[in-house]
Amino acid sequence: MPPTLAPSAQSLSIIKTLVAFNTVSEHSNLPLIEWVKQYLSDHGVASRLSYDSTRRKANLFATLGGQGSEKSGGLILSGHTDTVPVTGQAWATPPFEAVLSSSEDRLYGRGTADMKSFIGVCLALVPSIVAQHRGAPLHLALSFDEETTMLGVRSLIADLRDAGITPAGCIIGEPTDMAAVVGHKGRRHVRCCVRGKAAHSSLPLDGVNAIEYAAKIVVYLRELGQRHRMSEPRHFGYAVPYSTVQTTMVLGGLSANTIPAECAFDFEFRHLPWTDAAALQAEVQAFAQTQVLPEMLQQFVDCNITFTTAAVLPAFGAASATEGLDDGTAAVLARMNRTGQPLGYVGFGTEASWFQDAGIPTVICGPGSIDQAHKPNEFIALSQIAQCEAFIRSLMVL
Repeated sequence: MPPTLAPSAQSLSIIKTLVAFNTVSEHSNLPLIEWVKQYLSDHGVASRLSYDSTRRKANLFATLGGQGSEKSGGLILSGHTDTVPVTGQAWATPPFEAVLSSSEDRLYGRGTADMKSFIGVCLALVPSIVAQHRGAPLHLALSFDEETTMLGVRSLIADLRDAGITPAGCIIGEPTDMAAVVGHKGRRHVRCCVRGKAAHSSLPLDGVNAIEYAAKIVVYLRELGQRHRMSEPRHFGYAVPYSTVQTTMVLGGLSANTIPAECAFDFEFRHLPWTDAAALQAEVQAFAQTQVLPEMLQQFVDCNITFTTAAVLPAFGAASATEGLDDGTAAVLARMNRTGQPLGYVGFGTEASWFQDAGIPTVICGPGSIDQAHKPNEFIALSQIAQCEAFIRSLMVL
């Protein structure tokens, strides 16, 4: 068996520093951002910050090195600073302390895979990039709230637009085992609230059972998902090669002997790039308004069904089943030395959608496995960190 690739001490040190910042999305990321800003300043690199409305969180953008205009061209190396919570998870090591297991060649800690190791490698190589890189600029972009609203990357992109900064492409270091990923599904998360009428369960004709009528819509959602499973054009790059529809949470009922007046449920579409999730939502709402609500109103005039779109993430990648890579994405892959190599597709969502919508060609490629993300005892293999170091160095023109 060949020896395990070993990362540099500098990368490990910075990753450990980043993991020690508790940047669970509900917390401020400013301590981490200010640390990075000072680190970059110490190496002669200026940073640009853009804040959320509360100024408790910030994005960071910096041009690390290279020739030509800082405002035009070059690749962004992009990562999000927030992590998912650790509440309720059984960790064998302190989650906000990066613990090295030499026997397993792993680094444990929240964010090691998703995605502070990528950020740490980029920062560790800043001195080399500043001193040696002579090609088109390399930029660093760090965002907030990727794990929740993705408002961070959207405000970062808006800030770049307002400042007239137009990068030629972007590499997002999400955990892909260092494979180049050029597509992921979109996600549309919707909440439906059904309001009926409460009554004693011994007198069901006096009430309108919100749970039962909500169930009619849930069944319709399942049928809609089955329809796509059977007839939608496939994309076999994905583990599930069609768009999916699922109900993910149901809340309702007051007691076992009360006709429930309220029921709320959440559902989502995980859709391929050529599937219109807004149209699917409209179809579900039309069914509820024409096939479910009229029957409820015959029993009680104050019944209602409402839908709220909780989150929308556009799909990333080609917009049709036959469309190939655009020229911009092909150029990014060429800069990555990945032309002609197999390309990947993933089911999880990333900020790539928003960069793509802003006209910035994007590829996802980073160290670690998504299989370890969001779990207790999250870890990254040391060989992945070392491969990421080699990859970032390969982007440099000496």
